[in-house]
Amino acid sequence: MFSTIIIIFLVSHTILSTTTPVTVYNNAYFYPTDTHYLLSNLSSISSVNDCLCQCYNNTICFTANYFGTTHQCILYFAQLNQGQLRVATAAIDASVYSVENNTTVSFFKRTNETVYNIWNTTAGGSSIYAVSGYYSGNYYPTGPAQVAFDGNLTSRACNYGACNYSFGALACGEKTGFYLTMNGGPKVLVAFYMSSGFEPTSRVRDPMTITIEGSNLNGSTLILGSSWTLIYNGSAGFIINPGRAAWGTLQLIPNPLTAFASYRLLVTSKQGSDTCSSYGEVLFAVR
Repeated sequence: MFSTIIIIFLVSHTILSTTTPVTVYNNAYFYPTDTHYLLSNLSSISSVNDCLCQCYNNTICFTANYFGTTHQCILYFAQLNQGQLRVATAAIDASVYSVENNTTVSFFKRTNETVYNIWNTTAGGSSIYAVSGYYSGNYYPTGPAQVAFDGNLTSRACNYGACNYSFGALACGEKTGFYLTMNGGPKVLVAFYMSSGFEPTSRVRDPMTITIEGSNLNGSTLILGSSWTLIYNGSAGFIINPGRAAWGTLQLIPNPLTAFASYRLLVTSKQGSDTCSSYGEVLFAVR
C-alpha cells in the first residue's frame, strides 16, 4: 500500500502566493497511460519544494515525480487516473505529488471530422482550399492533411503551396495547412505535438514555425479570415531534428483560456528547400 497524506504547501513565490492542496504518495513513481503527457524532465532540482514550484508555475502541471537520490523532477499534465502509480524502492527515494485540480487534459482523436486542406492562407486571412494533385494549390494525392490525424507515423501530409512536384524552394509549402471542427463542442487547446515526415531526406520539409487559430463560428463562415482568432505563433517543435517519423517537442499554448470549436493550423516556414512542407501527425492536447 502507498502511504497517502494531504499537505498544504505554502508557496512563497509572489506569482504563487496561494494555498495549494497536494496529495503525496511516498515510495512510488507515476507512469502515464500515454508518454505524450510528459511536460518536463528536469535535472539538478535540489528539493521537493523546488520541484513543486516548477509544477505550480505551469498551469497544466497536475502530477510530479521527484527522485531524491538523483535530484530529478518529472512533470506531467496527466491526472493520476490517466496513469498508474508504481512501487519504487526506498533506495530511489521517489515520491509522487498530485496537485489538486478538477481539470483533465486529453488528446484529440479524430473520428469523422472533416479536415479541410488549404493553401495561400495566412493568419487572419481567408482560407483558400487546396485539392489533390501535383501542382500549385495542390497537396500530394496520398498526403492530405487528414493523415495527420490517423495515428500513423509513417503517413504524412505534403502540401506544395505555390510550388509543384518538380520545383523546390524554401518557400514551397508555406501558407499551407488545414482547419477542422471537433465533435463534442468547444475545447481549450493547451498544447500540441507534431511529428516529422517519414522519408529519409525529408528534414528540409519539416515545418519550423506555424500559427494556430481558433473559431466558434461554423459552416461556410469558417472560410473568412475574420472568423479566426490567433492563439499561437511560434515553433512547430522541430528546432532540434527528431529524426524521421518521430515526434517533435511539446509546444504550449500561451494563456490557454478560450474554448474553440474549430482550429486552423498554418505552416509559416520550413527547414530547407524542397517541393512541399510535410508532417506526419498533429496531436492536440485539449481540455
